[in-house]
Amino acid sequence: MTARQEIVLQLFSCRDWGDATAAEEFLSCLPEVGPLVLEAFGNTEPARRKYGSEGPKGFVEAWLATLGAPPAVSGDMVLRFKKKGSWGSVSWGRGPKRTFNTLSIGVSARSDSDTWAALLAFGSRCFPLLHAEFGALWLREEFSAQHTIVSPAVVGVDLSKAVPGVYFANYYGPTLVNFWGRSRFTNLPSKRMETIGDGVIVLTANDPAEWDSEQSKSTKQNIREHLGDATFFDINEPHRRTMAPSYDFSAIRTPPVPLIELVTNVNAEYFASSKDALRFISSTPQLAEEFRIRLPGYRLDYSRSSLKEADAAIREVKDHTEDPKTLVQQVAAYYGETLRRLGNGVWELDEVHRAPAVQLGTDTREYPIVRASKAFEESASLSEWFTNVVEGRLR
Repeated sequence: MTARQEIVLQLFSCRDWGDATAAEEFLSCLPEVGPLVLEAFGNTEPARRKYGSEGPKGFVEAWLATLGAPPAVSGDMVLRFKKKGSWGSVSWGRGPKRTFNTLSIGVSARSDSDTWAALLAFGSRCFPLLHAEFGALWLREEFSAQHTIVSPAVVGVDLSKAVPGVYFANYYGPTLVNFWGRSRFTNLPSKRMETIGDGVIVLTANDPAEWDSEQSKSTKQNIREHLGDATFFDINEPHRRTMAPSYDFSAIRTPPVPLIELVTNVNAEYFASSKDALRFISSTPQLAEEFRIRLPGYRLDYSRSSLKEADAAIREVKDHTEDPKTLVQQVAAYYGETLRRLGNGVWELDEVHRAPAVQLGTDTREYPIVRASKAFEESASLSEWFTNVVEGRLR
């Protein structure tokens, strides 16, 4: 009797999936015959909604119920396939940060080529339709060998910093292909390679069960070195400096978060009490100067144009600092001091929220720690925020 195994397919996308089209495209990728024929779905285990009776309309309805409209930011759907003992799940997210939407399907079944081949065929159709930037197919054991799981997080799965790894099957979307250079794929040392739309699917073995063979390990290492080892996560050096392309998140809609909620959440992270906030206010000139001194290559002179320089400086250092909390406070101080000087403002304490703020005139109050936090976590631009929101109020 063949052993059971868990096979997982995952993809990362910069596209918003909160519409019926995305759900319909996902359905169109599922096969009509074979081990991945959908039998039931639902948002709880076991899946109770019968696909045979509800059909695509019911599936799309369930998809949109959790993802279609703000404030929903994520969703999960349990899948049951007709092949006995097989199951699956789809997970997606929209934010609230500007991060990748992810889709995962796991199938627990007897080890046979039909199962993984069907999942790979599904991926080949799904990757381009859902605009995947990266996708992969692995056995659970293979994934565990390349990543450390610190529940609930998995170390090394952050595509914005590096490609998570090289697995049995790998899909590289157009952003990665262009980043590495399409010409590099003409002689890629893989077991098999196929162009899918603007992306490329790369296999490192004949079968997922061969993931731990010496030949498979050698192929994976050769691929890493050929494309650039520094662009991949390495479990043996989890904190090393890596490289990644810039991804376009403009298509992902994020549910609006009220400013006061942002102030409350962010402020609590940096200031435990009003005394801490007041201490920050008294230190803003010094903190702002520290930010200028640590980045002498940028023209940080508290001018309007210097905010573009600050954006560039943040992009350079945000992923490589050992003390991000202090750096966020330095950026907040610089941004706040720039606002204060340009708008004849004054630092003051918002006593209701225990938050440092810059008061500009009688009707405009800015919270620099919120803007600095968003610049680090979501790559939000201080310069664009100033131009689009603040500058008009200073006229």
